[in-house]
Amino acid sequence: MNPRDGLLPEAIEAFHAHHDCRSFACGDPEPDGYLKRFARQHAETKVSRTYVTINGAAILGYYSLAMSAIRKDQLPSRYPSPLSE
Repeated sequence: MNPRDGLLPEAIEAFHAHHDCRSFACGDPEPDGYLKRFARQHAETKVSRTYVTINGAAILGYYSLAMSAIRKDQLPSRYPSPLSE
């Protein structure tokens, strides 16, 4: 989604299953991949909480919050990790 498209945010909401992230693209593969592959799983397992800025069905942007930082080697194997080796 390009800000020059004229879309302005309508709301900021907690990211849930009804949000369609398939068309979200900020131009950087790492944040795009996090939203598409890990944000929902991390919310369900309470690793982090993600909020999306939306206009209609379009996700314009997002941010994720975590209570603390966890080193990858300390993360239990049952939690998905977007971190590369």
